[in-house]
Amino acid sequence: MSEENDPEEILRRMETLIDEAPSTIPTKSLDPDDDPIARDFAETVKRGAASNDE
Repeated sequence: MSEENDPEEILRRMETLIDEAPSTIPTKSLDPDDDPIARDFAETVKRGAASNDE
């Protein structure tokens, strides 16, 4: 059996990928100040809430 098809080797490579995944997955900030679309949405929600208070 070749090394590529060896179940132990496949498992080892999968475990390595899983271990490295958190550091390789880009994350998106949830801070509205970092995202213009989120900032606009937050402003719209604030205006809507203010108009409901009147």
